[in-house]
Amino acid sequence: ETPQHDADNCPFCRVEKEKELAGLALVQVVDSDGSIPSVDARQLLGLREGQTIVVCGQGQIDKLGTVVVRTSGIYVRP
Repeated sequence: ETPQHDADNCPFCRVEKEKELAGLALVQVVDSDGSIPSVDARQLLGLREGQTIVVCGQGQIDKLGTVVVRTSGIYVRP
């Protein structure tokens, strides 16, 4: 919070106000060139329903107020 912060026009604050969407993020799996592979991430990483993953990467808030993380690393918890 800063004096210049306008919570009514802040995309992050808007999302936080909407309980249904709070805490959700879009994770973009990218290759070494920064491109999104054409294969589904679940297939690419061999993931199955209910697994927990830890994602490292650069996050930002898009125009719709969604947190978007471009991955630089993924760890699948056992």
